[in-house]
Amino acid sequence: IVWCVAFACVACGLCLLVPSAAGSGVPEVMAYLNGIKPPQLFNLRVLAVKLLSCICAVSSRLPVGAEGPMIHIGALTAG
Repeated sequence: IVWCVAFACVACGLCLLVPSAAGSGVPEVMAYLNGIKPPQLFNLRVLAVKLLSCICAVSSRLPVGAEGPMIHIGALTAG
């Protein structure tokens, strides 16, 4: 239980530090594909936080879907 709580706190803390990495990221990718260029949404810092927070959230056994963040991670990697 301690490890699960620790991983959940790390995932939450990372998303609090970089708020643009919170959420699934699918609406942001759809907006980007429609021609809207949101500032500070597709950079290396968001990629690192999104990767680490997704890994920690899934490792903490939280009922989160990893599909949405993986779409955003793929778009960050490709862009």
